[in-house]
Amino acid sequence: MNNENKNIGRFELWGKWTPELQIAIIPLLEKFERLLPPWCSIAHVEEDHRDMTAECGVDFEYRRIRLSLGPRFFAGTAPEREMWLIHELMHGTIHHLFNVAHDIARNLAQDNEIARTMALKSLREANEGVTTDMTTLVQQLLLTTQPKQP
Repeated sequence: MNNENKNIGRFELWGKWTPELQIAIIPLLEKFERLLPPWCSIAHVEEDHRDMTAECGVDFEYRRIRLSLGPRFFAGTAPEREMWLIHELMHGTIHHLFNVAHDIARNLAQDNEIARTMALKSLREANEGVTTDMTTLVQQLLLTTQPKQP
């Protein structure tokens, strides 16, 4: 196992990664580094042992993204892993806008718990929908800009 952090462009593998997991993730990070938002100086990638696929956290103030990849991510097919990684990178891209909208919704609702709950639920659903749409668009663009095979 690797006990040292490993840099792949602006990505950094955190923690212990088995050679098998490194083989699964490093080519994806190299392929999709260009999808990191321009404001992001480093994206920390960590293996997460919870029963999950992947999630993205953003620290906009320090210009960092944290990607947590769970067992379901590594159990997926190569196309699924690509799609999931692109999806999480799209979350990183729009996260700042989501946070601003989230704060506005909370402030507008103030003490009205029902309004706040409905507004935040709608915002989360819209955020996930836009992220999924962006994922699809990016995947289509990547497919159309790939070099033709001889």
